[in-house]
Amino acid sequence: MESTCCLDATVELRRTDNSALGWRWVRDELTAGRPVMVWADIAELPYLRVRLRMSRHDVVVVGYDDERQIAYVVDNDREDVQEVPCAALARARRSTGFPASTRHATFAVEWPSGSRI
Repeated sequence: MESTCCLDATVELRRTDNSALGWRWVRDELTAGRPVMVWADIAELPYLRVRLRMSRHDVVVVGYDDERQIAYVVDNDREDVQEVPCAALARARRSTGFPASTRHATFAVEWPSGSRI
């Protein structure tokens, strides 16, 4: 049996060297109720505990706590939501490591209304 699915979503890749703007994009998506995928350097993600630098690791930010200065991140490498200090996430998102600068890459996804999988 073959099934076909068309999500019909629009993805906009946003990049900047401005940390504040990059974080605003993340917060805007979360405020709108949309988890947001970003690129992050694995060496800056404290839960991975690696020395290897790789800047194009995809993680999904699902929330944040301004008071605690924590971002909540989902990673395919972990089963649970990870708490990442905002400062560490900012370093991961501004990395100039291999293979290229992350430049606060943010993937904003616009889902069509009424779409179903």
